This record gives sequence, C-alpha cells and structure tokens, in this order.
Amino acid sequence: MSNETLSLKIQAVNSTFQTGAATKNGELLIEDNGKWRELTVDEFTSISESIHDLKRSSIEGLAAKECTSRIERKWDSTGQLNASLGIYDENDLSDCRMHISVHREALEKILLRDDLLEIDITDDQYWPVFE
Repeated sequence: MSNETLSLKIQAVNSTFQTGAATKNGELLIEDNGKWRELTVDEFTSISESIHDLKRSSIEGLAAKECTSRIERKWDSTGQLNASLGIYDENDLSDCRMHISVHREALEKILLRDDLLEIDITDDQYWPVFE
C-alpha cells in the first residue's frame, strides 16, 4: 500500500471517527479506548466515502492550480493588474479578460466531470490551447 493511500486512510479515520489512526506493517489501525486495533469491515466501509471525498478535494485543488498556471503563462498577476488599471490598450484588456474567462470555464467543466479522479488534469485536451 502506498504512503499516499495510507495517508488518505489515516485522514479519513481521523475525520470520520474523530480518533487516532496509525499503521503497522502496512495495516491501518484505529485507536479504541487507548489501544490500537484493526478496523472492522463496517468501519472500513464508512471511511471509503471519506477517502473518495479527500481525493476529490485534492484533485480539485490541483485543477485550480493548473488553471492559474495556464492563465499566468500568458497573463501573470502583474499583467492582469496592468490590464485592469488601463495601462494596456483596450485590445489587451479584452484579450486578458477572454484568456481568464475561457480557462475558468474549462476549470468549471473539469470539476463537473464524473471521472475527475481518473483523468490527467494537466493534459491539454481539457484546457483551451492558443497558438
């Protein structure tokens, strides 16, 4: 079992049962009255949804960072600020707004996908490509 998977399981136990969790020899343990024991089948089933939610939340954060990164490849924060302050001409302001808008729309579509946990959010196929 990978460290990432174990970490997610520990987080899920902590959030679901509000108790400690640990691993021993790759097995997940839960704290119960000051002692450690393996999870029951029902407890393991209960944390499965939490694990899914934690994974989804993590991917959503990565997708937002990817969106920001793609926007900033053309319009960094200084360029965006300058455009909004009118330092650039109307064409540049319009280009900046459009660039941000299409990337945010792409992000919204990505976040609505049922297969969000299975796709590579850094793949160009999910984002606008400008030549």
